[in-house]
Order: sequence, then structure tokens, then C-alpha cells
Amino acid sequence: MAYIGVSPSNGVRRVYTYTASANQTSFSGSGNAENITLSYKDANYVDVYQNGVKLASGDYTATSGTAIVLGTGATVNDMVVIVVFDVFSAADTVSKADGGQFDGNVIMAGTLAVTGTTALTGNATMAGTLGVTGVLTGTSLDISGDIDVDGVTNLDNTDIDGTLNVAGETTLQTHLNLGDNDKIKLGASGDLEIYHDTNHSYVEDTGTGELRIKTNGTAIRFQHSSETLSLYTVDGSVELYHNDSKKFETASGGVTVTGDIANASGDFTLDVAGELSLDAGGGEVKFKDDGTVFGQIINSSTDLVVQVSTNDKDFIVKGKDNNSTITALTLDMSAAGTATFNHDIKLSANAIIDCGGNLRLDAESANIVLQDTGTVYGTFFKDGSNFRIRSDINDADILFAGYDGGSQITALTLDMSASGDALFNRNIDIANDTGRVRLGAGTDLQIYHDGSNNNIYGNGNHNIIFYANNGEKLRIRNGGFLRISNDLNVSSHSRLSATTAHVIHSNSSGNIMTFVENTSSDPRGMMFDFSQAAPDNNTNFFMKFEDSSAERAHIWSDGDFRNHDGTFSQSSDERIKQNITDANSQWDDIKAIRFINYKAKDDVRQYGEDKAKTQLGVLAQEMEKISPKLIKQYSPSKADVISSSEFGTLYEDGDTIPDDKVVGDVKEVKENVKGIAYSVLYMKSVKALQEAMTRIETLEAKVTALESA
Repeated sequence: MAYIGVSPSNGVRRVYTYTASANQTSFSGSGNAENITLSYKDANYVDVYQNGVKLASGDYTATSGTAIVLGTGATVNDMVVIVVFDVFSAADTVSKADGGQFDGNVIMAGTLAVTGTTALTGNATMAGTLGVTGVLTGTSLDISGDIDVDGVTNLDNTDIDGTLNVAGETTLQTHLNLGDNDKIKLGASGDLEIYHDTNHSYVEDTGTGELRIKTNGTAIRFQHSSETLSLYTVDGSVELYHNDSKKFETASGGVTVTGDIANASGDFTLDVAGELSLDAGGGEVKFKDDGTVFGQIINSSTDLVVQVSTNDKDFIVKGKDNNSTITALTLDMSAAGTATFNHDIKLSANAIIDCGGNLRLDAESANIVLQDTGTVYGTFFKDGSNFRIRSDINDADILFAGYDGGSQITALTLDMSASGDALFNRNIDIANDTGRVRLGAGTDLQIYHDGSNNNIYGNGNHNIIFYANNGEKLRIRNGGFLRISNDLNVSSHSRLSATTAHVIHSNSSGNIMTFVENTSSDPRGMMFDFSQAAPDNNTNFFMKFEDSSAERAHIWSDGDFRNHDGTFSQSSDERIKQNITDANSQWDDIKAIRFINYKAKDDVRQYGEDKAKTQLGVLAQEMEKISPKLIKQYSPSKADVISSSEFGTLYEDGDTIPDDKVVGDVKEVKENVKGIAYSVLYMKSVKALQEAMTRIETLEAKVTALESA
């Protein structure tokens, strides 16, 4: 078969370049820069490259003629290059004399000289030289040799394998496509080269000058797709990015770095002419070795903290002395920050040692000596297992002094000339609940607070005695009994020596002995409670009143009251009374009263029904109907509640019990107990007796008159 140009075994080469998205498998349409749509006739004449590596035919599918499908999805930003080789043959010929039209491609082995206008609708492939005197118009020109154009050349797509020499300017309407390692060379010696090899793209300055990139705009930006790599702003900052995240930025005052600065190998030197500032912006300045933090500098509430970050590792300060390395200071972190100095610690005038924890002085079995201008004035030392502080100047005291309000205060003086007497300027404070003031050779007296209570603790068989005005005023006997007196010299009074009772004594003529005062808005008075017994008799007593001559009164344990003279009185002076009138008749009230015999329920509980005494009395509920003003109401006692649950309830085990209550005390009051004002009833009875006497006297007069008639 006849053909023009190269052999059908060779063909035209077209390149299609694509940038893959994530997991993309199918590639078709126009490439990134070629602006031509992918098409091929024969899959055997298609090569596929992925990131510069040629794929085997089994790695992709090429059957449609317009698309290539990968067997495995590409990774985002993978570069896929498809190279298509087309073969052709001449379908017909055109005569030189008559002219005509080629429907297919025309291949020239020699020179094609065109005098007039040349219009190419298909491809023209030249192995030799194409010389055009007039206008050359075409959509695609593929020349293996040189092209020399003196006039104007308008080509939509030009593929030149040789050299293009242009005397004037060249204007490209679309793309300039060069193959791998084909270069655009600029400069007389081609010092600036722009090209792409099979893997990478290059802008290379092969000369000896500088490579300058200029702009008349506001900035120069390097980016991949939409991802910024670096940004250079005119009269402004330079910004460097990692994965589209800004990591480095220059400013008028320096640079800002986001993230770490890592030096993969070798030394990293910071050499500044002025100050070197490390600003963590509220964070921490960290020191790392191979990625592991071993130290930090921290701003803690404006305090500078230098911290060793590795567990149980020390902070060591070293230097050189006579070319030898000296460890001057070691702060031992495994020993709670113990500081070990290699030699002396010398402090300047008015130096301060400020320790947030313990300050330890270790003399390694020797003494810690305090001296002033060579004179020893004090010593700290260990005496066996004891710690001693010694004043080394004869008869010199040990003083503990400080400042209060700008004035020096001597808080404690240990007087060496007085056998070590301790003189405190003011209070002795123990600021915890476990500390105690212990006095005596056997620490027999202790004063302390246990978190809830204040305690004065007498250890051993000793009394606790309180003195005032050079005399004993209060004694707590070792059995727990109190003795209080303003004059213990009254030894003739035997009660002061009582050891099995509380004694309150006063020798103050004309004065009240004891005040018991309750200033509460809901006051209660004194209470005497025999909590472990119920002596319902006239032998035991609640209170006893006596003087130097006789017993004057008793309140017995059964509630009876006995006094020496048998007298009970009430103020009845006319001058303290008003609205005085004669009393109404009490005859009917007294006559209506029903007197009963009864046994008290608490007596029955204590003695049994047979032994409980029978009493004479009245019922408050009946008296309330006769004379309601005689009725008094009282809060029920625990005995009343036991007698009738209508009065209330008592505290039991498991209840929340107030401090002043115990199990068995009254918990809830439902109703009050009714009582009778017997003293008023007695007065009503006297009035009724007067009325009876009047009636008797009247009857006697009538009887006398009858007897005399």
C-alpha cells in the first residue's frame, strides 16, 4: 500500500497529563495543560505513566478509545501521564498538475516549499525543512527538523522536534508543549532553563548570577492547586506553609514560628548581637532531646520556674576550673530537691535564703557553728539522738525576735542566767489539732485541741488547780469533782475537803453566792436528773438547804417539800393590789367537786399495782367544767408520754438526737398535760368554809330561838 512520510510502523505521539483525585480510576477528556481531548485507535499504541513510572498493560484497561481506567485507584495529587501513538496510511493522492485534497495525513521526507497560503485542516508531519514564504495556517504542525519562519506563523498546536528560530516575537494562542527534559532556555548563553524530566519540574539558573523573581503586584505566592506553599508580600511578611498551614512568618520585629523547630542533625547555633528572648506566649519553654522533654522553663503566676521533666533526674550546674569540669551544684529531684554544693556557700551583705519547703543544714556528723567576725556565738549540734541549740557566749540568752508593724519584737527569751527560764512575749499558738502543750517531767499536764473540743488533760493521779491573785480558786480533783472557792483559808469548813462531791464555796459577806442566768428568748432553768435511779422516798433528796444551826428545807426525791417552819407565803400587801372586791360565792364549786382515790401510772410501773400507793385527788378534766381557771397546762415529761402516747413520742435508737437530748427524752409533743392550781383551790375551799360557817351560825341562831320559845 502506498504511503507518504514515515513508515506506518511509526506514528504521531500525543501526551495527556492529569492530576488525580483521591481513589480516581478513570481518566478522560482534556489533560491539565494540553487542551486536547483524549482519544486513541489502538490500545497497543498507548503508554500510561503514574508518578513517572510506566504501568504494565495489566495495570489498566484501554478499550473505549476515549478513557483509560486504572486497576487500582490513584492517590490524591498523583500525576498520571497518557501517551498515545497514532499510525496512518495514505488513502489517496493528489496530482501536481490538478491539485486536490488529502483526506488523511501527509508525510514529507524532504522539503515542503509553499509560496502561497498554506491551510492545514489535518496534521502535517515534516522530517525535513518547512519553508513558508507566505502565510501558514493550521491546527496542528509536527516537525521533526527545523522550522525557519520569516513572516507570521499562526498555529493552534505546534509540535517541533527540532529547533525553532524566530527573528521576531512569538505569540502563542494556547500552549507550548515540550517533552521530558526538553528545555526552554533564556539568555545569550541559555543560563536560565525551564524544563521537566520524567518526575520533576525545574527552573534552573546555570549561570553565575542571581535567580530573581519579580512582581509589580502585591505578593508572590507559590502553591500546589489551592494549597499555599509560600507567600511573599511586597513591603510585608514572608510566609512558609506546611500542608496549607502557616508555620513561619517574618515581621518588622522578627519572625513568628508556629510549632517546633527541629534540627535533624548537626549543631544548631543561635548567635545574636543583642538580647535573645524566648517568648512562649503563655505556654512553656521546653528542652528536648530526640523528641523527649527533659527540662522546662515555666511562668507560674509571674514566678520563673526551671523544671527537670524526666522522672528522678537531677538539676546539675557545672563549669570549668583549671580545665577540669566541676559540678558546682546538684539539685537532687529523687530527694525532694536536695541541694548539694561542691564547696562553701558565701552570701553577700543582707543575703536571704528563701525556702518554700525544708531548709536542711547537714554537717556530716559535725556541728553547725554560727559566728560573727570569727567569734563563735552559737552552735547547732546532735547530742546522741537529741537536737541541741547552744549559746556559746557566757550568760548570753537565746532570743527569738521578729518585726511587727516595723518594730522589733522579742517573742521568746531563754534566760541562760536563770537556768533556762522561757519568757514568751505574748501568746503560744499551736496551729493544728494534734499538737499539745505538755508540762511536767512525766508530761502529766497536757493542753490541746482535738479538732472538736478544747482539752486540759491531767495524766496520772493528780489534781488540776487554777490560781488567781496568788491563791487557788478552782480545783478539778483527780476523781472529776470540782472545788471552787474565793477563800480557801476558811479551813474550818469541812465541805472544802470533800473529795466525792462538787464544792462551790464563797466567803463574801453581803453578796450573792451564785448567779445562774439564762438570757435566751426561750429560757429554761436548772434541771436535776437521777438518770440511773428513781428513789421515790424522803431519804434521797434533790436539794437540801442548811445553815450553821439547822436544816431549813428539803426537796425530797419523791417531790415532797419540807421546810423547818412549815410556812408558805405569797406577797399580799394591799399596796401592791388594785380592783379589790369581795369574792363571789364558792359554795357551788366546792360542792360540785368529786374527790377520787387513784394510783399514778408511773408508780405502778415502778412498784407494781399492789405496792403503788393510793392517793386522794381530783381529775383536771372534771375540774375544768367546774372552775376552768384552776386548770394549768404543762409540757409532758417522758413519764407522761410513757403513760399515754396521746402526749407525744420519745427519742429512740437510730433517731437523729440533738446534743442536749438522749434516748428516752421527749421527742414530739402532741398534747399538754393538764394540772390544777391547788393553792387557788385551797383559797376557794376557805371561802366556801366561811360561807358554811355563816350558814351554821344562822342555823344555830334559829335553833336557839326555837329552844327559847
